Amino acid sequence: MSGSSYFPEEIIEEILLNLPIESLIRFTAVCKSWNFLIKSPSFIHTQSNKQNPAHLLLLCQNHWLTRFSLYWDNPNSFDVCRVLTGPSAINTTAVSYKVEGTCNGVVCLADYMHNVAVIWNPSVRKYVILPSPTRTPLTYAKYAFGYDSQTNDYKVLRILVGCGFVGQKPIPVEADVWSLARGSWMSLNAALIPPGCEPHNRSSSINGALHWASLSHCIILTFDISTESFGEMMMPEVLTRDVQGHCFISKYQESLALVYKLSNQNVLHIWVMKEYGVADSWTRLSTVPWNFYWITHLCFRKSGELLIQTTDLGNLQSVDPKSKETNQMPYISMVVYIDPFVESLALLGEPNAWSY
Repeated sequence: MSGSSYFPEEIIEEILLNLPIESLIRFTAVCKSWNFLIKSPSFIHTQSNKQNPAHLLLLCQNHWLTRFSLYWDNPNSFDVCRVLTGPSAINTTAVSYKVEGTCNGVVCLADYMHNVAVIWNPSVRKYVILPSPTRTPLTYAKYAFGYDSQTNDYKVLRILVGCGFVGQKPIPVEADVWSLARGSWMSLNAALIPPGCEPHNRSSSINGALHWASLSHCIILTFDISTESFGEMMMPEVLTRDVQGHCFISKYQESLALVYKLSNQNVLHIWVMKEYGVADSWTRLSTVPWNFYWITHLCFRKSGELLIQTTDLGNLQSVDPKSKETNQMPYISMVVYIDPFVESLALLGEPNAWSY
């Protein structure tokens, strides 16, 4: 007896679309028709779009082994939801993976020493090991991860940076992109990346593009995930070239946000681009007193508070742009990554994905 003997198929699908991920994975064993439906790209895409805004935070700690946990993103608490179990390809001391981003429940990891990248969905316990690129890094490689909503495809960008000169000109930057749908790497034209403006910090995915901030050039480098092309955006006019300090791009609600601290100031500046791509729409969200040495940013929480990592690798500070208050978070050792996370079925029906 099929699972749709008593209800029309469209009713069955609507019911399934509103079930949690754990139930959907179990229900793939009910019958062949449900297995085919739940693993179909259209169902996975629709289910992902029906998910509520992120109420979880993916947290990564780097001990002898990289440890991943999900935390509840509640305004008055910071509690563990569960510890994630990764495949043996990740949980090994033979490699050291760094989180490069997460989209729709899929996490991108890169091992820079061995030039290996992996995309992994902990909710469905599936992962894909990317093929080795044909080009080796000139000095170092920088990875980034994004989702192409137009083609329902996941892509990994790899930027190759050189050190030195060819004649009177700096060694040009090179770039490759890997697509899950293509299953292979493709070379890109990276000529639009200005010398000295190569990405060093992690990227932020907003409005179908990846973003990096270059404070020394006062520009934001962009990569359109769909067209696979590079571009630039201007920073707020108050910033001038060659300023010294720390800066990063992040996602504030659904907008592009720029956070920076100049070396000669004990102030944290938070700006938001109200209309994407329009330089005149930069608006100062907040200016917060800041007396910490800043290592790196983490993310904006659902409440709008900003998480920043300071001198101690376990010392997390939460900055409220509205009240301008800074509060220390509960101590968590060796935190190297936090970002909003939404569970999904992505990779469940992917034929080239490994299960564990």
